[in-house]
Amino acid sequence: MDGRDYLIILGAPKCGTTSLAGWMAQWPETAVARGKETLYFTDYTARSWTGPGAGYAAHDGGTDEGFRARFDHAPNAALRVEASTDNLSCPLAPERIARFSRRPDVGRVRLVAVVRDPVDRIVSEFEHTLRLGWQGRSLMRSLRREPGRVASMHNPLFWHLYRSRYAEQIARFRRECPDLDLLILDYHRLGEPEVLRRLACFAGRASSQIPDRLERRNARHVVARPQAQAVLRKGALVRAGRMVVPPSLRKRVRAALLGGAAPRYEPTPRERAFILDGLAEDIAASVADPEIPTDCWTCLDDSRVA
Repeated sequence: MDGRDYLIILGAPKCGTTSLAGWMAQWPETAVARGKETLYFTDYTARSWTGPGAGYAAHDGGTDEGFRARFDHAPNAALRVEASTDNLSCPLAPERIARFSRRPDVGRVRLVAVVRDPVDRIVSEFEHTLRLGWQGRSLMRSLRREPGRVASMHNPLFWHLYRSRYAEQIARFRRECPDLDLLILDYHRLGEPEVLRRLACFAGRASSQIPDRLERRNARHVVARPQAQAVLRKGALVRAGRMVVPPSLRKRVRAALLGGAAPRYEPTPRERAFILDGLAEDIAASVADPEIPTDCWTCLDDSRVA
């Protein structure tokens, strides 16, 4: 690596990091890592994962050579952006980023975290597992199974409460990276021009150099029968279907198999209570922290966090 500046988006997951990375890819003299998530600052590529999606970290982004290769599409860019959403929650990431920033061949390193109403974030994450057909439509079951899934190294998409402890995670970065600039943004206001200008200024970019609109990406898309969607991803079955279903009917048949778009998952009062009880201390610490934006969190209206 050769003295380039870095902007590291820490997460949290389901908080607009894909949209941010896509927006920053339009900046001049800026290279967003291919795939955006290198996992370089976590130890996830070295772990033995189990359960659905166990192979998600099986790539070379966790190595020095692999990390460098993620930027080879724009080798002369003055700013490089890395956006692994588990940087924030991985206990090893702060120390690794701090050590990286002290390398003589690395320029200035800036950190950006994005937080979201924790109940909304967890529901979005849960819906992602539904979209993939990885579990049934019971958030409570997923919440209760979380400790065992974390212990057995299931995909982090099942780590709902674990990845929602913003105050604890941000405090870890403040301890380990005291010399690095840290900006904390509100997911609910990411599209506002003032917020975009603030982020551009933080990254050392004049607002006149950047697009004034952020396009939302990785949007919610959950179908009524996600298991059918998983089946349709299998190439052999798709090829067989094409042999028997005329082209004019394929869209109609696919829609019938998937059952159309599923309604947004609404957590039950019991599920909300479970989440808020489990995160009560961290939510209180987030509210007390003047740098963590919580004014858009509707979960604060609940009596448990009043």
